[in-house]
Amino acid sequence: MADRAAFAAARDGATGLVIGEPLLGKVSGKPSFLIARRLADADGRFRGLVSATADLDYFVGYWRRMDLPNDAHVALVRAGEGQVLVRLPETPAISATSLPALKAATAEAPLSGRYVPAPDRLGFYQRVGDLPVYLTVSYSEAAVDAGWRAWLWTFLLFPAAAILALLVLLALARRQTRVEARANLEVTRARAALATANTRLEQRVAERTADLQESNAEVQRFAYIVSHDLRAPLVNIMGFTSELQRLRGDIFPDAPAADPTLREDFDEAIGFIQSSIDKMDRLIKAILMLARQGSRVFQPEPVDMAALMRSIVDGVAHRALSAEATITVGPMPDLVIDRIAVEQVFSNLVDNAVKYLRPGVPGRVSVSADAENGRARFRVADDGRGIDPGDHGRVFELFRRSGAQDRPGDGIGLAHVKTLVRQLGGTISLESAPGRGSTFTVVLPVKPQDGHPAR
Repeated sequence: MADRAAFAAARDGATGLVIGEPLLGKVSGKPSFLIARRLADADGRFRGLVSATADLDYFVGYWRRMDLPNDAHVALVRAGEGQVLVRLPETPAISATSLPALKAATAEAPLSGRYVPAPDRLGFYQRVGDLPVYLTVSYSEAAVDAGWRAWLWTFLLFPAAAILALLVLLALARRQTRVEARANLEVTRARAALATANTRLEQRVAERTADLQESNAEVQRFAYIVSHDLRAPLVNIMGFTSELQRLRGDIFPDAPAADPTLREDFDEAIGFIQSSIDKMDRLIKAILMLARQGSRVFQPEPVDMAALMRSIVDGVAHRALSAEATITVGPMPDLVIDRIAVEQVFSNLVDNAVKYLRPGVPGRVSVSADAENGRARFRVADDGRGIDPGDHGRVFELFRRSGAQDRPGDGIGLAHVKTLVRQLGGTISLESAPGRGSTFTVVLPVKPQDGHPAR
């Protein structure tokens, strides 16, 4: 996303609409700013954001059509830091006292009011709906003050003109009143236009959120149905293959006249069919597992990660001994997390570390961790065969594998790990090179955070 600050604000739990920094479009070259709203699932966990861009040229064109007085200044100002998003006219420069005066005025009256942008100007502001943006309009008082001083001097020199001077002052007061009324009217119009845009944006967010949830549920249902329907013909194939194996003796009797070449071809074909059935069965089971996992509700609980890691290491101890490998586990921070999910993550990573050690080379596998600012960083490192940098993204894709295919596997484990880590509110990354081993780094919340609960 081009506006990382807006994304970070939404991710960290910002409520309502979020305003991004003014940007220049890469294609149009026109200035715009981001308006975004945070998306969360039923439990409030951050799932992403829906955004729209507001073309700043639209406001400039709209203001120009309003036929404002020559000395009028109109601007959209971001609340808080007082950043000017767009201004008409662009020159002269904004007075140094304008934004501090606006900030002080909005602190007392957050919705609307007056402020003094400069000693010789009068300003009005209005907050635009729920957006953290103010629409400001200011006018010069120089002409009014000049007329007032001229008539006052005439009044002092010629007492007979006192009544005329009074009428002029009244006319100036009426003009000032009309200016204020016109400014308030334009502020109201602009506020109504932005309120309409805000309502439309909220409708689009709601529609897209509903579409996303429906699509996700449909994908899970489709995966389950397809996997279930694929198993029926597969069971039939398995049955007929077993029947052919049982009838082998009848088809090829041990008589000298039997063709040995035909018997060998038959056995080879049956073996190929059986291995293909086994592989298809594993893939179907994997799809079913992923479909069920996608609808599973996590249950956070206190987890002793040191004990969990020792249990995982004990499970692969025999294989590690056969490979002449040593596994070390350092100090572990405790987590409040779904025990089943986190155990699946690290069981897969430790199992892979042992599986892909270099043959004939005593291997070393280490599991270490540290915690800081509410996040725990776990590292599973080995000195095995390593992974080519070009395959670092590929290994996390479903049914994708890297390097020599001399170990059993279907390319499901790391894809499942990445999905679980993301659902737990964390991230996973890989550092590896051929012949130098691999290090998988998993970052998880120490406990469920507001806006990032376990799903």
